[in-house]
This record gives sequence, structure tokens and C-alpha cells, in this order.
Amino acid sequence: MRAQRSSQRTEIERDQGRGNIRARCERRLINFVREAWHVLEPRAQYIHSWHIEAICEHLEAVTEGGITRLLMNVPPGSMKSLLTSVMWPAWEWGPRNLSSYRYLTSAFAETAVSRDVRKMRLLVQSDWYQNLWPHIELIRHGEFSLENTLTGTRDGVPFGSLTSRRGDRLILDDPHSVEKAESSTDREKAVRRFREGAINRLNDQQRSAIVVIMQRLNEGDISGEILESGMDYVCVILPMEYEKSRHCVTDIGFEDPRSRDGELLAPQRFPQDTVDALKRDMGAYAYAGQYQQRPAPRGGGIFPYNSWEYWERDLAARYGRTENQFPDMDFILGICDTAFTEKQENDFTAMVVLGVWSDFNQLQNIMLMHFWQKRLKFANAVEEIVKSARKFKCDRLLVENKASGISIYQEMVRLTREEQFPIQLVDPKNEDKVARAETVSQFFGEEKEGGDRRKGLVYAPARLQDNGAVWPREWADELMGQAASFPKGKHDDGVDALVHGLRFLRARGLIRKSAEIIMEEHRTLLMTPTAPKPLYPC
Repeated sequence: MRAQRSSQRTEIERDQGRGNIRARCERRLINFVREAWHVLEPRAQYIHSWHIEAICEHLEAVTEGGITRLLMNVPPGSMKSLLTSVMWPAWEWGPRNLSSYRYLTSAFAETAVSRDVRKMRLLVQSDWYQNLWPHIELIRHGEFSLENTLTGTRDGVPFGSLTSRRGDRLILDDPHSVEKAESSTDREKAVRRFREGAINRLNDQQRSAIVVIMQRLNEGDISGEILESGMDYVCVILPMEYEKSRHCVTDIGFEDPRSRDGELLAPQRFPQDTVDALKRDMGAYAYAGQYQQRPAPRGGGIFPYNSWEYWERDLAARYGRTENQFPDMDFILGICDTAFTEKQENDFTAMVVLGVWSDFNQLQNIMLMHFWQKRLKFANAVEEIVKSARKFKCDRLLVENKASGISIYQEMVRLTREEQFPIQLVDPKNEDKVARAETVSQFFGEEKEGGDRRKGLVYAPARLQDNGAVWPREWADELMGQAASFPKGKHDDGVDALVHGLRFLRARGLIRKSAEIIMEEHRTLLMTPTAPKPLYPC
């Protein structure tokens, strides 16, 4: 009798324990992740991190209906697939009792698709899960497809085969190939498939949800399309190393808890020496995209972001100016790269205005006086270019010698016969864009060993922020970012104009490096005749 009572007490305690676990899991996805971890990773200890909780919080918001479009950019190894493609659907089916929900999940690699289907099947059929949520019973459990007795399904398909199926949840987990993302053809096919083939895979366009979780590979990837085209997505962007300029805040009240540049995402999982090794072994471009969620190194490639000098309050004061006033310019040059169309997929018309000014040592410097890029029709493009040239009193206006540029050149010549600025076509002569850019990269600053920095000659207008930091003006930052992404960026119209302008100024002798001036002075000194000295001075 005593043994029977003991057995009953044990069973009651076990039921209470199951009830507690069930209640915790029903409340929060992160609790479910902690409890279920041992099923999928019996040999590995669960290591918690705030970024795991952040992913879970945003997926919970999708479950609650607060988010229907979610983009998350996180580094490899962040548990993104396990959380999004395995744990979350199993949580909605069981703890949240959404057992009739249908999931359509996709990744570029077929092996990744089958791996996540297998993991979810293993979790749902485990003794642990069945003891807590026995109503979830699978009647189909194939390599790429699961179905429960309550009409819920989970279908996994490679991203290239995302047709003829629908779901309450569309989960796109790394839809690009790392190898093929650099191919503009393959990348554009993937973006078009996303826009034209993925979005309409939902059962209900208003209530069903799309979740895209991926690492960045190129500015023109699917994440770039979402960010640039203004789609109404909640965006969670978490770089491995924190960058203040890209501080992440979302609509559900989440905010990246880091505050110091370089602070790691998950130092317990990725300590500093591991991160340093990744940067060294992968290279700057690959690391910047996959781990920093910025498909160009922060320093940049040919034109590093931090290689520009800043025209800010303290420097302007030395010239008797404010940060909103430029120094007296010796020469002002406008450069435009044209593409007159309003179609979203086409390039921008871009204009850059550069001014040359001399500092206190009589050395020439280049000021980025203005930049804009817009998708414009022919007449609007001509109007905007002429307006900018007049506003900044350009001494000359360059137009690239290509089909759209020739037409705009001819129209502007007709409209501006009495203007002070001559208009000139500039012919790139089929020279490679990267090769052209390399010829003027010398005018930008450069980090050297030991923390020293070579001063650059190219300045961008900047403002002193409330926190004491100096940041470039928004329009200048746009060009600086585009230049830093070159040649990996989605657009390079502003970079083309910048390069044409710098090459023109260089060829006309309007900008010279200090070493050249010293050499010229030395050459002049050597060539200047001097009176002969007497052989026998008195």
C-alpha cells in the first residue's frame, strides 16, 4: 500500500512537472527552445545569447499577428535555421495549438531543406514532445514533407522550385547560393523569383506571414531588394561586431543592447580570437557580407568609407567658415552619369559636384559639394542637372559619352548657350570601371600599420552630433556608402561620376599630391641657374 501511494505521488509530481514545462513553453518560444534543446542536440550544451531571444521575440510577434513580413540578417552559426525552420513551426503546432497551420519552407540548398525537415520530424516524434503535446501525430513524414492528423503540413522545397504550393507561413532561409550571389544574372533571377514567385505563395495575403532569414552576400540580394524597394518589412539586422551607425531598433520595442563599436554578438559562442580568424581566413568582402550583414567591408575596398576627410565645424572655423559654408573654390566641376527612365529596375541618373580649394599650405584638396541620384525621364534629367550646375556655379560640366549621355549633352548645349559653364562629353573608352577607379584611389586616406593614417585629399561635409561624434551629411553618406561597396554594390552611378570627375581634375593638373609638389619644387630648384662661385675666393 505504501509503495502504491509512493508511486501515485511520483506520478502526480511527474504530471506537475510536465504541466510546468508545458505552461512555460506555451508562454514563450525561447522557453520551448531551452526545453527542447536536448532532443535535437543531446551532446551539446545550450549556450544562451540575447540574439537568440531577439529572433524568438520577433517570431512570437509573427505568431501573435503583429508582424506579417519579417526580415532577419544574422551571421552563420546564429541558430537561425534551427530556430526559424525547426523550433518555431513545432512550437506553433504544439504549445500554441496552431496544429492546422501549413508551412512552406525554402533554402537555396536542397540538403539544407531536407536537413530541417528531418530535424522537425525528429523533434515532433520524440518521446519528450509526444508526452507534452500528444495531439500532434504525423501521418506523413517524407524527406521533404510532413503532415499531421489535424491538416497541418510542412513542405520544404529548394528555392528554385518554389511553385504550385502555398502556406500560412513562407520561410525563406538563405535563398541565395554563396557561390552564385556574385553573378548578377543568378542574383537577379533569385530576386525576380522572390518578387514574382514567392510572395504569392501565401494562403491569405493579409494574415499569412513571410519570414526571410539570411546572411548578406551582395547589395543586390533579396535582403537588399526588401530594404531598398520600401517593402513593409520589420527588419532585424544584427552584425557580428556592433556598429553604432547601424544600430538596430524594431517596431516591437526591440533594440540591440550593444553600445560600443566592435562589441561582439555572442562572445560565448564566437570569442574575439575566433572572429579575428574568420576575418583573416574569409577575407574582407566575404566577412563583411556574411558576418557584418553589409556586403562591403566597413573600410571599403577601393574607396574605404573611413578614407574620406570631413569638412566639419572645427576645420571650417580655421577658414572663417561654418560647417554649412564651403571655402573659396579655385574650380568647381559638375559630373553626371545619365540613365533617363523611371523604371525601377534601371540605373539612376546621378550627379556629383566637386570643388577644388587650396589649404594654408597651398595644397589642393577636393570637396564633395553635392550629390544626388534619381530615376528620371529625359526632360526631368536635363532640368535637374542644369539646376544643380547653376546652383553651385560650376566652371565645367562633364557628361559621360554614352547613348543617354549624348542626348542629354545635346539638349543641355541647346538650353545653356549663354551659361558660364561649358559642357563636355567624357569618353571612358571601354576602360574597365575597376581599373578607372584604381587610378584615383590614391587621393583617399589609408590606414597604415601601427594605427597611423595617410591623410586623404577628398572631403565630405559633416555635422557634429549631440553625442560628440562627427557624421557625414545624409546625401554625402549615400555616396560614401556606394563608393565603399564598389565594385560589389547594386548601383555604381554615383561612383562612376566621382571617378570621372577626379580623373578630369587630375589630368588637368588641378589636383596634385604633396609629394608631386615637393618633387616639382626640387626640379625647379635644380634647373634654376646660379652664379658660378670663384675658384679662389678672397
